[in-house]
Amino acid sequence: MAARRDTRGRFARKPLDQLTPAYRRRTAPARRGDEPLAVARGHGLQAPATADPEDLFRTPTYERVLEALTYARSGMSPSEAARRAHTTVDAMQRLAPRVIGRRASGRYTIAARDSLRRRVRFLDEYGEDWIEPATSQEATKVARHWVAVKHYLHTGDAEPLQRFRRMRLRTRDGQSLPFVTDPATLELLARAGELEFSSLYQVVS
Repeated sequence: MAARRDTRGRFARKPLDQLTPAYRRRTAPARRGDEPLAVARGHGLQAPATADPEDLFRTPTYERVLEALTYARSGMSPSEAARRAHTTVDAMQRLAPRVIGRRASGRYTIAARDSLRRRVRFLDEYGEDWIEPATSQEATKVARHWVAVKHYLHTGDAEPLQRFRRMRLRTRDGQSLPFVTDPATLELLARAGELEFSSLYQVVS
C-alpha cells in the first residue's frame, strides 16, 4: 500500500490511533510541546556542530538515553535497552556518541563507564537533594545506596548499608560526600516524609 501524501506531495502524518504504542510514548513530549518532534523521534538526527551542548541536557530524550545506557550495562542489548527506555539507538548515538560504538560486524558496544552529565537524587542527613555525580560509576553508587535504604526501611535489615560506611560520592564539582548509613537517621527521615522512591534521574535544567 502506497504511503499517503498531502496536497504538497509530502508524506502525510498518520492519525494518532494508527501509531504503535512505543512510537506514541516516544513522541508524547512533542505532542505536549516539551520538545520538537524531530528530537522526540530520534531517528538519524545529527546535532549541529554549532549547537550549544547545554541544550541537549534539557530534554526528556536525554533522560531516556541515560536510562537506556543503564539497561544496556545491566546486560541488555543496546536495541533492547533503547526500547525499554522508550528511545532509539539513534538517539543514544546522537546524545552519547563517545559511549555507544559500532563494530565492523555491525554490533553495538557500550563503554563500561562515562562522564555524561546527569542529575540524581542523593540522600544526606537532611533529606534528598539533586547532585551531579562525576561519572556513571558514581551514579551507580547512588542507585545502590537507594536500594540499601529501601531494603532497610522495608525489612529492618541494615546489613546492606554497611558497605557505604566508608564510601564517598565524587561529584562533578569536586565534592566528596558521605552516604547516610545510620538507621536512626533513616527512620527519622522516613517519618518526616523525606524519602521518595521514584525516578533516580532528573533532566538537567
